[in-house]
Amino acid sequence: VRYIVQPEFSNPHLGCKPVGGSSTWMCSSDTVVAASVLAMLGGAFLFVPLWLTAANKLGKRNAWLLWSFSNGLTFLCYAPVGKGDVILCVIMSFFNGAPIGGKFLADTVMADVIDYDEFLTKERAEATYTMFKGFMPKIAAIPASAIPIALLSTFGHKPPVDGILQEQDQSIRTFIQVTIIYIPFLMVMGAFLLKLKYPLYTSAANEEVR
Repeated sequence: VRYIVQPEFSNPHLGCKPVGGSSTWMCSSDTVVAASVLAMLGGAFLFVPLWLTAANKLGKRNAWLLWSFSNGLTFLCYAPVGKGDVILCVIMSFFNGAPIGGKFLADTVMADVIDYDEFLTKERAEATYTMFKGFMPKIAAIPASAIPIALLSTFGHKPPVDGILQEQDQSIRTFIQVTIIYIPFLMVMGAFLLKLKYPLYTSAANEEVR
């Protein structure tokens, strides 16, 4: 929001300025972020019934795969967002939140995976699965957060001067777009391809494992 949408440096017709500009919410990165997060949570809330309906109509496996695919696809919602596109950013945040509403599908599939693992190994390992499911994202989050921040200066980041935000060059904007849109998209699509190998296709198969 701060470096791509640039509320403080765009929409001069609203009086937006880095210092002493209009007090409207569209001129502040903080309030635009707040509006975008609210829109994202709204999308998550409203799409919960749709994901539940998809699970009932398509089956748990197919709904889970659809959720995984949409999880990657919605990263691209932010691709057309550029300088001054405050309203577009909020709207795209709503659709970016849609997959969050289907997160329960991953939990239900993991329960089936635990049963299937017991079926194969004759041992129950739900504690191990649950621990890794919570632990691995935290381990991944450390380099995923630290490395892009560490590389900002390499791509020409201009720090605030006397607390005043500086407008960034195209190189830093491109770096941010690649980091938060395209790399996550490719990684989630890779995960989706791996999930296609999930062997429990039907409710009958799950019931047989039980």
